Amino acid sequence: MKLLIGAVSISNPEYAAIHDEAKKTFSEVVLNPYERTLSTQEVEELWGDCDAVVCGVEKITGEMLSRAPSSLKVLSKHGVGVDNIDLEAANAAGIVVCNTPGANSDAVAEATLGLLFAAMRKIPRAHHDVVSGRWKRPEGSLIRGKTLGVIGMGSIGRQVIAYSQGFGLKYLAYDPFFDAAFAAGHGVQESSMEEIFREADIVTLHLPCTEATYQLINHTTLAMMKRSAILINTARGDLIHEGDLYDALLQKRIAFAALDVLAKEPAYESPLFGLENIIITPHLSGNTRETTLGMGMRALHNAIAVLNGAEANRVV
Repeated sequence: MKLLIGAVSISNPEYAAIHDEAKKTFSEVVLNPYERTLSTQEVEELWGDCDAVVCGVEKITGEMLSRAPSSLKVLSKHGVGVDNIDLEAANAAGIVVCNTPGANSDAVAEATLGLLFAAMRKIPRAHHDVVSGRWKRPEGSLIRGKTLGVIGMGSIGRQVIAYSQGFGLKYLAYDPFFDAAFAAGHGVQESSMEEIFREADIVTLHLPCTEATYQLINHTTLAMMKRSAILINTARGDLIHEGDLYDALLQKRIAFAALDVLAKEPAYESPLFGLENIIITPHLSGNTRETTLGMGMRALHNAIAVLNGAEANRVV
């Protein structure tokens, strides 16, 4: 059998443990040779005769799947979001699509809290001032006593709440499948999104981008928020209308935003880059060595399970 590991993050020699594990099942293992995300043409050049592909964020379109090798049985995502894969076309072609939900929950939750601290205490701006020769001491705000609004109380949202229990926060949370037992054990009040926008000092997003949540943060919802509010997004860039957020930050209708994701990535220019009241990081929240290795092993084992007729960890 033949496997393509297209996910760039686990194709380098640092992750030889994954490659060695794959060779126990696959007679041929092809690695992404480009040290970047594969183009559609490159995917098609590399996946010939493959039984399985462990993919990252490379596009897998319906047109590609119509030309996919007849041997291809499974696309196993190294990650959670599968919006880069045409699921309808995969289903029509009889190709199983798997992902690895929960594998990066700890990492993303930790990064969310890191952005929260950086925003509340204005750490990036203070660093920039010092290394630029200006000894300024920006006045920050305490986290203690603030209201944290969590939109999306899945595994990551719950971890953010669990990790921050010592900070004396009040918690409001929204999720269409609200976990009442978890909420009761962690002092979380079930709220509507509108209540969160109006009452929270910090709003953090932990939900997928769907037709219902696309550009959830826009002129209308930003206008509901406190002028002192901080918005954090470590989920999906398309949850935010970036033009409306730019206007809100420029006019100080909200105080600050901390974003680990943007609508278009990689991003090399944006009006948001010129603002002082924003932190932008390059989609790094799930990017720890431990997470990458664990997620890679899970994605590999999902592919092997499907090929062996066993139940994969998660079939989309």
